Amino acid sequence: MSRTRKICRAVKVRYVITLLAMLALVTFANFLVASTRGDISAVAHSYLSNFTLLKHIIQTDTASRDHQSASSGAKGSQTVLSGQKPVGNIAGNVTSKNDTAFSQSSIGDQKFLDKLLVGHWSLRNYTTRELGDVETFINRTRAYLKLPPSLQRSDNTCGNVNFPGHQWYRAVCNPKGATPCCINGSCVDKPVQECRCPECYDMRQQIHAELATWVPDGLTVKLFVFFCTDVCPLLRNRTIYLVGDSYMRQLYIALLAVLRDKNPRHVLKDDVSEVSVGCPAHVLHNCIQHGADLMQIDVETIVLMIFNHFSMYTVRTETLNEVLKELKGKRNSWVLLGIGFHDHLDFESLRNHVLNPMISMLSKSSWPKVIWLPIHSPGLLKTPLVETQTARAILAFNAKVKAHLDAQPITLLDFTKLTNGTMSYDGSHYGRGVNEVKIQVLLNYFREIDKTVKR
Repeated sequence: MSRTRKICRAVKVRYVITLLAMLALVTFANFLVASTRGDISAVAHSYLSNFTLLKHIIQTDTASRDHQSASSGAKGSQTVLSGQKPVGNIAGNVTSKNDTAFSQSSIGDQKFLDKLLVGHWSLRNYTTRELGDVETFINRTRAYLKLPPSLQRSDNTCGNVNFPGHQWYRAVCNPKGATPCCINGSCVDKPVQECRCPECYDMRQQIHAELATWVPDGLTVKLFVFFCTDVCPLLRNRTIYLVGDSYMRQLYIALLAVLRDKNPRHVLKDDVSEVSVGCPAHVLHNCIQHGADLMQIDVETIVLMIFNHFSMYTVRTETLNEVLKELKGKRNSWVLLGIGFHDHLDFESLRNHVLNPMISMLSKSSWPKVIWLPIHSPGLLKTPLVETQTARAILAFNAKVKAHLDAQPITLLDFTKLTNGTMSYDGSHYGRGVNEVKIQVLLNYFREIDKTVKR
């Protein structure tokens, strides 16, 4: 019996990525050529434009449901109590008067998620080894992207400049060097408290989510931390589609890791080669996207690894419409959607070609439910030279989408506050800690719905 069957016997996961094979072959060929030249970073950013349609269907047989219900009723989900070391990097405030569920009025709108997503990161007690593991991952990933280890230019200029030959990354200052503070375009020797200003950039102040706990400010009840045995019954009879870019792909992999007992390496089969195990596949999307020949996913899954660019103007929009048509009227079906970043934050095109057709289609049926994911906050390394990728542009784009969706029965899962001020390894993507919390928030949302709405 496999590890997955032992942990989640009742869950059968079928994961299908349905996209065009031609682009996959061309992309992978480019990857091989670049690898031969030792210049993987030359094609790394072209991969960022690849959008993936992720289909995640979870089904359970009747016998398994009875077993899970009994097990869940006997044990219950694990919670983070006051003074207890948090698991999964997420915690909840506990009051002596209220240890019950949220009111039903919060279901179907933003109230519950707002309580989860307005909060702060609190550094926990961590070991030197834990810090070393996090820094090793970040350093390895940045080396893969051919960033200088110091993150500092030789001329000490920083801020609104990039590295020579690296247009996608902002030059900052060496956080462990003699001049760690970037202020007024130069790296200078200033302590942290004197390096806080709108145009200051200081990597020392970025929080490693792996070493911290997300504490929602608006909670008055315990926030559940989900483990595999809790997730199995929660996702029973649900159909979940994740549609979007590499951010959505990371979300899917984080969910897969929870199903494999929260161990990132357990995303892979037990018998995979050391090459694939050594790849930080849990968070570095290029590994899973372009190393499919070496990496087999094993959560009772069927995986079709074919890739294509998601464009609002081509067949991919039609594919999204097909997904919505397929799920029309299907109870407990959910579509998590997050696109627009690689289309230069073109709100008008998004509205006309994606949002409005989707809204029209959804108005004719109560299912599927759609959850929109705004673009999360960029990290300090995000290039300042591409206007459509700046924090200001992202916030403006998110605000336009939110205003357009406010009157619609579409939930917003907004991670901008959760990612703001958190360490990103490349300025765009975040590591295991952030993605685990994202999944915990989503699972808590599903749990809250189940507590008040009979499925």
